[in-house]
Amino acid sequence: MLKSVRPIRGGYAVRLSGGGRFAAWCASPPKRVLAGRREIPFSHDTRTGLLFADVTTGTLTVRLFPTVST
Repeated sequence: MLKSVRPIRGGYAVRLSGGGRFAAWCASPPKRVLAGRREIPFSHDTRTGLLFADVTTGTLTVRLFPTVST
């Protein structure tokens, strides 16, 4: 369950309650995704913009760090 979303330095923090399959829309794939302080694997469909990641149970913050174009 989504509890909150807020901008953080270099990305966004998404606070979740519970666990399971996390989905979000991202225009481009993020550079990395953290669950708590641990980097977690994710997939991103460039056609639909959907990002998926499996997160552990409990209340945690998922951090999305966008890829920066130069």
